[in-house]
Amino acid sequence: MKRFACALALMLALSAAAAADSLWSDSARSYFTDRRAHRVGDLLAVLVVESATATHQATHQTAKEVSASAADGTGLLSFFPRLGLEASRSSSGSGASSTATRISDRISVTVVAVDDLGNLTIAGARQMELGPDKLEMRISGKVRPDDVAADNTVLSSDIADLTVTWSGKGPIQEKQKPGLLYRLLHFLW
Repeated sequence: MKRFACALALMLALSAAAAADSLWSDSARSYFTDRRAHRVGDLLAVLVVESATATHQATHQTAKEVSASAADGTGLLSFFPRLGLEASRSSSGSGASSTATRISDRISVTVVAVDDLGNLTIAGARQMELGPDKLEMRISGKVRPDDVAADNTVLSSDIADLTVTWSGKGPIQEKQKPGLLYRLLHFLW
């Protein structure tokens, strides 16, 4: 009987210790649950792969001519010599512009809203300082849950109403602006 009481006490002590901790912690990654973003506050990685090319070309050509003439004055107007006026104006010009932009980046965003259909509204920003230059990238849009990959990423091409803003401040950005004389002449003409 004494052995039974000791064994029972030992089993109760072990069961109390075992009940305190679980074999499966909440932070452990489960192989059976989906860790993709699906609610407000979840994080999602956006793979920004954007490429845009635009070409614009324009030409114009105009010409105007005006002429007027009058005969010698007669009667009271005889002191007027023969009057004449001629004017002509022409202009022509052409211009072309071409731009190409390519952005490749990865940015983490936050789900800020979920609509009735389950679509995720996302927004995020990242700021970097490279020496005296400050760069900022902002992104927002809507993502279908089906477009979120198993590794919790989405391609920028799969985001609806996508807005990507890439801006910078600093010496490099200032050097890319046209000079003061060019801006003055552009303003006047």
